[in-house]
Order: sequence, then structure tokens, then C-alpha cells
Amino acid sequence: MKFFLLIFICLIFSSCNLNNNTSISGVDFYSKEYESKVNDSIKKMIIELGDTTVYNESYKIASLSFKGDEFYYYSQVMAVKYNYPDAYYNMFINFRYKGIELEKLSIYYLLKAYELGSKKAKNDMKYIFKNKEIPKSDDYFNLKDNTKYIKIPAY
Repeated sequence: MKFFLLIFICLIFSSCNLNNNTSISGVDFYSKEYESKVNDSIKKMIIELGDTTVYNESYKIASLSFKGDEFYYYSQVMAVKYNYPDAYYNMFINFRYKGIELEKLSIYYLLKAYELGSKKAKNDMKYIFKNKEIPKSDDYFNLKDNTKYIKIPAY
């Protein structure tokens, strides 16, 4: 009986059509989800209402579909217009490995997120600044030469 059951199960699985042309990768899936879900009405809710739930879900989809650069504008709006700490943190994440010229801006965003109470930023602050005094974001941004002050470590 077990033998026949095993053969039956094998026949079922072998008869399934596993066409590679119909499968999509995770990136393609999230890219299509980004295109369909992050539409104009959602963008309007972010820009005009500062809806943090809509922003967070949209950012998650944008990140998973590698559309973080395209979503930067909405992070900027949420950060500056609505003082949303996680938007500052997301901008830090987006910029941290883009090159030395953006490192200062990246740390500035991390400091702003920290000042506004982001729990995610607090964890990174401990790692990046270790035992150093944590500057205010505006003070850090106005430093002439901050390359000696802090560098973003490789995680």
C-alpha cells in the first residue's frame, strides 16, 4: 500500500508543469508589486497626509524591489515635512554605501533619525559612534572636515 501511495505522489508531482518562463524572481515580483501598489493615490497619501503606515509599507515594497532610489523623494517629504524619524533612517540606509561624497549626508540623516527617536537609528549609533561623543546633526553637517570624525563601518 505504501508503495502505491509513493508512486501516486510521484506521478502527481511529475505531471506538474514547471515552466520556467512563467516563474518570476523575487525582485521581479516585488518590482511588479511596487508598480501596482505604490500608485498615485498612495503617493498622495504620503505627500499630503504624512501617513506613516502607508509610507512604511510602500518603503518596504520599494526596498524589496530595489526601487529605493526612486522612493527617495517620498522619504525626503516624510522626513522634512513631517519630521518622521524612520524616513531619516531610511535615507541613511539608502545613502550609506553610495560613496564618500554622500557619507556626510548619510551620517547626518542617521543623526536626525536618532534625535527624533528612531529605535533603528539608536542601534546603529551605538555601533558607529561607539565611545565617541554623539554630535548634533546640524553641528555634524556644518563641520568642514568630518572625515576624521567618523567613517561608516562595513557591516
